[in-house]
Amino acid sequence: MHIRAANEGDTAAIQALYDDPMPWPIPNAQRAVKEQHVRVAEADDGSVIGFRTLTKGGFVWIAVAAEQRRQGIGSRLMEGALQQAAELGLSELTSQVDEDNLAGNAF
Repeated sequence: MHIRAANEGDTAAIQALYDDPMPWPIPNAQRAVKEQHVRVAEADDGSVIGFRTLTKGGFVWIAVAAEQRRQGIGSRLMEGALQQAAELGLSELTSQVDEDNLAGNAF
């Protein structure tokens, strides 16, 4: 697994990961890839198994495919977000986790 910058070819996989756990409307993945700092976690077979978005305002979204969780992928995505936030001069990040998402809240 490695983490790389997202590209427009990743938008369907990112949108699917957005749609899976999120109970509220999420911005269009294609627009997010163009306008925000999006990185994907890519499996050895080339499939997108997670992503993170860092907005200019310091909001972070992280999602990992259910079958890939508890392997450190979310932690690696968050570490990258923290590093990039520092490079961008962002001193504070925010995120939101649905209260029913036990794994997300434990993270």
